[in-house]
Amino acid sequence: MLLLVARTVSDHYFVVNVTAVSVSTFSIAKGILIGLWATVVAAAVPAIEATHYPPRLALARSVLEQRASNIIPILAAAGICLILVAILLLVFSGQSLIVGLNSLFMLIMGFAFCIPIFVRFMSAALAPLAGGFAGTAGRLAIGGVGKTLSRTGVAVVALSIAVSATIGVSVMVESFRSSVNEWLGTSLQSDIYVGVPRGVLNHELIDDLMAIPGIADFSTSRRAWLETAEGRTRIIALQMAPGSYA
Repeated sequence: MLLLVARTVSDHYFVVNVTAVSVSTFSIAKGILIGLWATVVAAAVPAIEATHYPPRLALARSVLEQRASNIIPILAAAGICLILVAILLLVFSGQSLIVGLNSLFMLIMGFAFCIPIFVRFMSAALAPLAGGFAGTAGRLAIGGVGKTLSRTGVAVVALSIAVSATIGVSVMVESFRSSVNEWLGTSLQSDIYVGVPRGVLNHELIDDLMAIPGIADFSTSRRAWLETAEGRTRIIALQMAPGSYA
């Protein structure tokens, strides 16, 4: 993502050579604390659940997969509810950034909750096809994805969100580049720009430039600061080409 953003800035504004992202100590500390908290919560749920089973059953893979299989429809229903709520919030939120970001988070979580049941159906549908191509080994490999969702479900969800985030940021950067291109093409239509840093072009020089063969028209601009009792005011004077006023 860093390369995409840096390339956009270099193409449209000025050349940058960014090779790393600096992260503040406070951000790292927050990440550590939140990570520890999330780990404790994630470990506490199965630990508490395991205390309600005999040790032999708690360690059995079949029991774990059965519990995961029972939870998947509930997760899918919750995911559909989150998606519907997110869509309603996006429709009626107007231009609220906070509501929009929360709706986007709910939308991502809603689709994430629906992924395991989708993986189960896809695994069941593709297992016979894989058996036809690769025999029993292929059927077991594809079928095992849907039978061991306590492990594969989390991995597939994590991969899906990571890929979607990459695609989303790529689309955002490309949209930004296209918008800047369109804005530059509309705002800066001249072929050549001449300026004097902290100075003013001589009027005779402008006349001489206009006398060069091939120049169709020109526009000028001047910027200055006006000092008043109320403070400094930026003044911009424009003399545009006739076709630019529209």
